[in-house]
Amino acid sequence: ILPIALPGIITGIALLATFKTLGIEPGMFTIIVGHATFCVVIVYNNVIA
Repeated sequence: ILPIALPGIITGIALLATFKTLGIEPGMFTIIVGHATFCVVIVYNNVIA
């Protein structure tokens, strides 16, 4: 596994576990939340740099 891809994989697994715990079925909502969560971190890092 490439180190550049690892944070995205870990975030995806964590979000999937969270959604399953809360009883939220995978769908468009979970895809949007997952992408937004990942993209906010990238934008934040670029703005700070």
